[in-house]
Amino acid sequence: MSAVFFQNLQTASWRNIPFGVSSIALSLGRKIAVHDYPYVDGVYAEDLGMRGKIFHIQGFIVEGGGAYGRAGTLREQMEAFEQAASQWGDGVFVHPTLGMRPKMCLQGMEIEQDLQGRVATIRFSLIENIVSPSSMSNEDTKAKTIAYAGIARDMSIVGVLTSIKGAVRSYRNGILTVVNRFSTQVRQVVFTATSLFSMITSLPGEIGRYIGSSVQDIKKLNKNVDQLIGLGSASRVNVINHLDTLEKALYDMNVEEITKGISGTITAVYEANPDPVQALNAMLPFANATSMQADTEDGKGFNLLTDLIRRSAVICIAESTANREYISYDDALDTRTLVCGLLDNELKIAGDQGLDDTFNALMNLRTCVSKDLTMRGADLATVETIVAATSLPSLVWSQKLYQDSGREKELVKSANPIHPAFMPINFKALSS
Repeated sequence: MSAVFFQNLQTASWRNIPFGVSSIALSLGRKIAVHDYPYVDGVYAEDLGMRGKIFHIQGFIVEGGGAYGRAGTLREQMEAFEQAASQWGDGVFVHPTLGMRPKMCLQGMEIEQDLQGRVATIRFSLIENIVSPSSMSNEDTKAKTIAYAGIARDMSIVGVLTSIKGAVRSYRNGILTVVNRFSTQVRQVVFTATSLFSMITSLPGEIGRYIGSSVQDIKKLNKNVDQLIGLGSASRVNVINHLDTLEKALYDMNVEEITKGISGTITAVYEANPDPVQALNAMLPFANATSMQADTEDGKGFNLLTDLIRRSAVICIAESTANREYISYDDALDTRTLVCGLLDNELKIAGDQGLDDTFNALMNLRTCVSKDLTMRGADLATVETIVAATSLPSLVWSQKLYQDSGREKELVKSANPIHPAFMPINFKALSS
């Protein structure tokens, strides 16, 4: 049996240079970030993905090669390993039992010759290089942001429902107060969000410098003004229908339908306007919802639903980043700072409440939003301040800055002059 085993062993080699093997160790595992918290027993081990496979090899080469290496003097074999260690890129490693391993990257190599000069010991480590940078840059982070927002929305409902269920009678007055206040706020917000002025940015074509649009061109609506007014009316009716369902659930004190109704109503308000910036603005009143002193049962019920209102709005704000068109690196950076700050606050609250599933869902959403805006902003120009000695026309500036007169409208929108022929002597513009 042992003879068959040794017969099936393959000759070990690195970059087609064979050698004898003394031992090979394989390092495996996960990347773990260990978080310690004061006055808490134990640690939180955060899984950051699988570690790369690392082979630690110890072998030898002998004068003449023989059964353990290539033919030639020991010096020639040592020089071959020296050249292989200096090569750029990955190489092929043949393991005696595991076989061929392509795309192996050398971390370090040592060659030690014995006193007689007929044998040399080699020690080196190889790490498997299987992740392509293009796979990360081509990752659809916008789609993942929307997907993680849906998961976070569901986990928020479950977390609040778990906390509030079983104590509905104690929390009754607090629930009535917060839902009635929420309904009034929704009716105020939705009429602003679906007004013609707020929705006109979704019309196709150029709409002028006084009404900026952040809607992606492929998502602009192919509608006229009358159709847009009708769309706004339909969106308002949809939100009012959600409120009617919520008020019925409140009358029945059906806590499960109440939590779903709050989240669904906020989502309906968010979806009422196709412009992501206008949708974000509509969410801010809900995202700024404040809690009250939780020294009574009514206060606890009030705060639990207020947390759901605020958290649902923040999730919608995070989702809006995936649908937005950014004009500069600074625009993407400012948005990332705002949204990640809101998510950080919700992460702290969810963590303090012990809502682990909600915390993890929000953390995944925050990570994806940060990665998405970082990647998309990296390809955009920064904003710089232009200082001039005298006022010049916008056409002159577009030619002077970009050698492209077609970008004149962009400059006018950015500087917002009294007249395009008289640009201010200080204004902000894209660096390229």
